[in-house]
Amino acid sequence: MSQSTEQCENCVKPWPPAPGTIPPALQKLLDRNERWSEDIKAIGPKFFYESANRTQQPKVLWIGCSDSRVPEGVVCDVLPGVLFTTRNIANQFKPEDISVQAVLTYAVHLEIEHVVVVGHSKCGGAEAALKYVRGIPQDPLPPALFEWLQPLINLAQKYRFLPTNFDHALNDLIRDNIVQQHDNVLRSKALRNEGVKIKQPITVHCWLYDLEEGVLSEIASRFIGLEGFVE
Repeated sequence: MSQSTEQCENCVKPWPPAPGTIPPALQKLLDRNERWSEDIKAIGPKFFYESANRTQQPKVLWIGCSDSRVPEGVVCDVLPGVLFTTRNIANQFKPEDISVQAVLTYAVHLEIEHVVVVGHSKCGGAEAALKYVRGIPQDPLPPALFEWLQPLINLAQKYRFLPTNFDHALNDLIRDNIVQQHDNVLRSKALRNEGVKIKQPITVHCWLYDLEEGVLSEIASRFIGLEGFVE
C-alpha cells in the first residue's frame, strides 16, 4: 500500500451533503423573514440600507437567557439596532468568561447607557439546579451544562429545604439569580474603566420576564458614574 493511500485512509471523512430541499420548518422562517423585511421596507424604504451603512448606536445592552420563549426584539417590540445582546443558559454573567466580558466591553465602547440583566419565570436552568440540590430525579445534566450551571447550583443550596413548595423556591431562586448576575456585571472590568473607558453614565438593571403574562418588571438598578463602579 502506498504512503498516499495510507494517508487518505487516515483522513477525516467529509460530512455528507445537506438535503437538497429546505425542510419545511426552515422554509417557514425564510418566508416569514421575507414578509417581515417587505413590511419594514413599506414603512421605510431605506431602513435596511441606512442601517447597514451607519455605525450601530444601541443605548441598551440586554443580557438574557437563551430560552426561545424570551426573544428580546419581540418582547420589547423594537426594530434592529435598538438592543445590543448576549444570551446564554440561565442568563449567567460570569466575570471570568471571556465571551460575556467581550460583549460588555464592546457595548461600553459603543457608549451604551443601560445594561439590563433579564431572567424569566419557569427558567429551565434554575429548575435543573434546584432539582439537583433537592435530589429530585431528572435527566442527567451533560457535563458542559453542569459546569455552566455550577454557580446557580451553588446559589440553589440556599433553597435546599425551604420553602418546601418547589415552585415558590424556584421563583425565589430565579430572582436571586438575576440579582447575582447584576452584581457580577458590576464586578466586571469594563465597568471599572479597565480595558475600555466609560464615556457616559450607565445604569445596570435587573428585570424579570413573566412567561405567563408576557410582562417585564424591574427588580433593582444601580447607577455607574464616569469614574466607573466603585464598591
